Amino acid sequence: IILQICCHNPTGISLSGDEWADLTDLIEQKQLLPVLDLAYQGLGDGLDNDASALRFMVGRVPEMLVTVSCSKTFALYRERTGALFAVSNRAGVAKRVINVAARAAGNLYFMPPDHGGAVVAEILGDADLTRQWHAELDQMRERLLGLRGNLASSHPNLAFLARGRGMFALLATEPEHVRRLRTEHGLYIAPDGRINIAGLRQSDIAHVAPLLAQALE
Repeated sequence: IILQICCHNPTGISLSGDEWADLTDLIEQKQLLPVLDLAYQGLGDGLDNDASALRFMVGRVPEMLVTVSCSKTFALYRERTGALFAVSNRAGVAKRVINVAARAAGNLYFMPPDHGGAVVAEILGDADLTRQWHAELDQMRERLLGLRGNLASSHPNLAFLARGRGMFALLATEPEHVRRLRTEHGLYIAPDGRINIAGLRQSDIAHVAPLLAQALE
């Protein structure tokens, strides 16, 4: 089972602590292998809080895979930089996972560029750069929360956006409304109603919010 820990894409809704507990119970009962995605860590409620569900599940589930992406949090989209972690309570599993992952990587790309990994290593290997990265990530998270809050307070139809976290939200709208937003107002959103909140500016909200709210009526 594949799960995003925080800032779910496309909905922007994160599970509550009780919901994670119920989900973990189900994973244990079904003996499932969870693959936990931390692509947006730090953009929801902070680096530490965004990993709380992961820590909870590590204490309950015997084996899991954890993926981390640096595309969003380090702005390394084109470098496709990230990491894969394997957690197990059985000896010898780590070596087998490394062998399988190495074979898969060899078949996919064999020798990846080092630039993205070198950038992340440079930042996380230097205390001052790490502090600067934390501050910039906090600034981006606060910007996203501010945009969400202003959109949510601008119209009752958009109030649900305040519950969400991260870059994206999903509007329960019809394809015809999406088409009209594009052709009549020049407002482009994905056909399924996904919007990229990070692409907005505060100055856009007064114009954009009424159009989004109307598309939800």
